[in-house]
Amino acid sequence: YFITNNLNFYILREIDPMAFQILNNLKILSTACLFKMIMGANVSPLQWRMLVVLVLGSIMSQMGGCTNNEMSIRGSTLGYTMKFLNVILTAVATVYNEKFMKSNDNSIHFQNLQLYSFGFFFGVGACVHHFESDFFSLELLTKGWSWSVLALTLNYAFAGIATSAVLKYLDNMTKTFSSNVSMFVVAIISIIFYHEQPTPHLFIGMFVAAIAIETYNSQGFSKPQPTNPSIFPSPVGKEKWEKV
Repeated sequence: YFITNNLNFYILREIDPMAFQILNNLKILSTACLFKMIMGANVSPLQWRMLVVLVLGSIMSQMGGCTNNEMSIRGSTLGYTMKFLNVILTAVATVYNEKFMKSNDNSIHFQNLQLYSFGFFFGVGACVHHFESDFFSLELLTKGWSWSVLALTLNYAFAGIATSAVLKYLDNMTKTFSSNVSMFVVAIISIIFYHEQPTPHLFIGMFVAAIAIETYNSQGFSKPQPTNPSIFPSPVGKEKWEKV
């Protein structure tokens, strides 16, 4: 996550935002592939086809805001290479995150503490390197804080806990679908509150994505195989997962 989050800034220097958003949808397929390989999930041929349809529906909805003059996607070879690498690394991180969350019976909050400790140390290290001795000044640590910034911080904290719960008690595909649906929710909120002009592409993309998600889930959840010892190292863990 540390690598992928920082890699995004370098990618945006090399490719335009349109290409960045469209290629982001490839995370759906890369996550599904690694979900099957690492977690041993059952994904039927129809579900694979629905994942491809979901990607196409998402791309269609994102192309709706482009005019005829803006339809070209520009970027360097380096930028596209980094983006494809970023898509794979993000999928690896999320799937291994799920494997870690389900590998033992520890409290979800303790597991979160373990995971976020790495992010905390990486973040502090980067700030110390950037600000040097100024990092330890009280003025720098408190600069820019407001009630809205605090609310945003709490929102991200809650989102992190919610994501961990989804990974521990459901799976990565549920998380992927939730992220995809949130994109359409944001689009609707923008239309209502910011009076953005809706486009046919958006509604067609939403319709296609909804059909893909509903058809995928009608085939049954692609939960990991409960007999995989690397995921359920103890009978207790297997029992709890089967109850979930």
